[in-house]
Amino acid sequence: MKLNFMKLVGGVLSPADDMVQEKMEKFKSNEVYEVEIKRPRNPEFHSKMFVFFHFCFDYWVADNKYEFTNKNKQFEIFRKNLTALAGYHEEFYKINPDKPRLPLDVAEAINQMFEGNGTYNQRLEHEVKEYLLEKLRQSIPDTQVRIEAKSLSFGGMDQDEFEDCYHACIQAAMKHIFKPEDLHTEDNGQQTPIMEKLQSFF
Repeated sequence: MKLNFMKLVGGVLSPADDMVQEKMEKFKSNEVYEVEIKRPRNPEFHSKMFVFFHFCFDYWVADNKYEFTNKNKQFEIFRKNLTALAGYHEEFYKINPDKPRLPLDVAEAINQMFEGNGTYNQRLEHEVKEYLLEKLRQSIPDTQVRIEAKSLSFGGMDQDEFEDCYHACIQAAMKHIFKPEDLHTEDNGQQTPIMEKLQSFF
């Protein structure tokens, strides 16, 4: 059961409306109930997060000149990658087969190394090729990790976690997206336009 309460002076939680008050009357007095408190998400703060994402994305696109890509799809990938860089991600493991297959171009390259070399002993040639292929197989890990960003939906995070994620994304963007020269003060002591804009998100 989810009920909304308002915190009053002195640490008292009061029902937020008459409907919650009616439901509270079903509970017995002087009994202990386990309560999980979550702050409801702030829609304005959610919008601010995406304004920040778009600001970072426009900077990144201008620097990388991706004008011919699908902007909406690229933005979704970008903001998920930035969220993951901020540490808000989940890891999923995929188990490889016992004998992982090598990429065709790698196996073909090894085969081509010996083509036309008739002076080599065929048995030795076969052993060398198998040795190289086996070493490459061993270098492929038994598991593959897929990183997926955490959902920023209202149901995926409460307000406290969302605020922490927001500030972590700012730090991740300053480290991975923006150039150092755009984050420093100019020779006249003034902040760069990029830094001034970033500070509006702090």
